[in-house]
Amino acid sequence: MISLASALIHVDGLSVRYGDRSALDHLSFEVQAGELVGLLGPNGAGKTTTLSVLATLQRPDDGRVRVAGYDVVRDAPRVRAVLGLVPQTLAIYPTLTARENLLFFARLFHLRDVRSVAHDSLRLVGLEDRADDIVATFSGGMQRRLNLACGLLHEPRVVLLDEPTVGVDPQSRERIFAAVRGQASRGAAILYSTHHMEEAERLCDRVVLIDGGRVVAGESRRSHRARRRRPSHRVAHARPVANGLARHGTWGADSGVGAGRRRRPCHPREP
Repeated sequence: MISLASALIHVDGLSVRYGDRSALDHLSFEVQAGELVGLLGPNGAGKTTTLSVLATLQRPDDGRVRVAGYDVVRDAPRVRAVLGLVPQTLAIYPTLTARENLLFFARLFHLRDVRSVAHDSLRLVGLEDRADDIVATFSGGMQRRLNLACGLLHEPRVVLLDEPTVGVDPQSRERIFAAVRGQASRGAAILYSTHHMEEAERLCDRVVLIDGGRVVAGESRRSHRARRRRPSHRVAHARPVANGLARHGTWGADSGVGAGRRRRPCHPREP
């Protein structure tokens, strides 16, 4: 079990620029061990760039970023050793079986008893019955579940998930949620990127809302739900956020942000 004494993700004043465009503008937040935090925002808000910096795939222009105590620039190899990245783009081999994919990644991580690790990972995402089937024959939801299993099989201390439920069926979504919650219960720090507010509300302990590369709100799931139940309070706080999100044209009725009517909490719907 991982110690809950300190933040495993520490982001302080993170800035990333692409030419004259600022992708991240002095972004700051933390994720503690055992905490499941939602990184919520519209397309183009800076979510994937944030995850790329944390995963040592993108060099920051300014600010301090540490993962499990390691600096993402100076200690990049050590960061990668404690990290599990589940990208939005599938990182699995379609011509291999599910088991072969997991065996391949287990050997890359130099894990012992790779066959046992692969079996446990398949069971975690409910794919043990399809272990020896070619991945190209899987549904999109099943491929997403295998993608998740490949990112978790080495039991990382820090998990980064970039919209892991895109295009999945309800059964696969529930499997993914259960696996993610399980990792948090075992002490991993989890940063879960999504643009679905209902999904973040249901799954995460706390939500960090970003827009235009900046944090515009951060609160616990409980306080967020309480705020949404108070219409006048919600409008006063949500209007600046909604106005910013509206510029992207990506958050409508599905998000519940800035909508003209209140929405009853419900399970995330199939995209």
